[in-house]
Amino acid sequence: MAAEDYLDIVEFATLKKLLLKIGCELRAFGVVKRVGPGAKITQAELMKLRSLASACGIMANVQKALLTPWPGQNNVIPNIEIPPAINSANKPNSQTNLPFVPIGLINIWSRFYKEVFGLTVNMSKVKFPVRVEHFGWTVVVAEELGDKTLNTVIEVCKKMFLVRTYIRNDNLQSVVTFNDRDPQVIGSYAVYPRANLMADIENLNLSANEIKLRSIITMTLLERLIVEVFIFWSRNKHLDEKTFTLCCGSRDLWDDVPVCGYLSGAVFQITSRVAGNYDTYYRARTVIF
Repeated sequence: MAAEDYLDIVEFATLKKLLLKIGCELRAFGVVKRVGPGAKITQAELMKLRSLASACGIMANVQKALLTPWPGQNNVIPNIEIPPAINSANKPNSQTNLPFVPIGLINIWSRFYKEVFGLTVNMSKVKFPVRVEHFGWTVVVAEELGDKTLNTVIEVCKKMFLVRTYIRNDNLQSVVTFNDRDPQVIGSYAVYPRANLMADIENLNLSANEIKLRSIITMTLLERLIVEVFIFWSRNKHLDEKTFTLCCGSRDLWDDVPVCGYLSGAVFQITSRVAGNYDTYYRARTVIF
């Protein structure tokens, strides 16, 4: 997950500008690397940089340096070689071919599960796929959610914003019985969807049946609910205000496909749709797994 996943557009632009000013450049997936000499920044800029660095959790070394005064330096930032923000246990190497995982991503998802669900998630057990270009978001699905994952997450949703469920039974766990991925079966894992507030335009006019025929890996209902809570918690925003997500990675007892969206602009809706139906508003979200 890149820094822009933690900050809004204005904050991200400010962070990038300040980093460039002191001789740093923002890279993909939260990696920050020095590219030039230090430069003078004002006290106000210094405070802003500290704040943004802390918010996105990817600049521990810069944070430490900024908090240290340099006598007579007049707020000149020294040349700092900033290593990739990566969990040392997940460093890629030729033998294990482990994916690149920024420490900021680990921190933000640990904090999310702790603050929202009251859970301490063992992030070292999360299975992260290899990052693919254009799939910039990360969704961590933790086995610590328990054996009633859908019910647990939907109850959290109801505490945070207005929710209406139109599936034939309010007990989602007993109705949505088929999922391509289940944390109680495969353990904690992560998927990478595209960084789109609206469902993927790439899957326009594709039914769930067509998605299956094309072997496209798409979001489950659980993954879609978790990312809804995460976006609301981190940005106070909703996904799918002009679309619905076809959760083609899940099916209910009647072989229908769960659907989620905030299209009305007032309530988060969960319903279902016949697997063969399609139109412009109902789209699957492709994920990397």
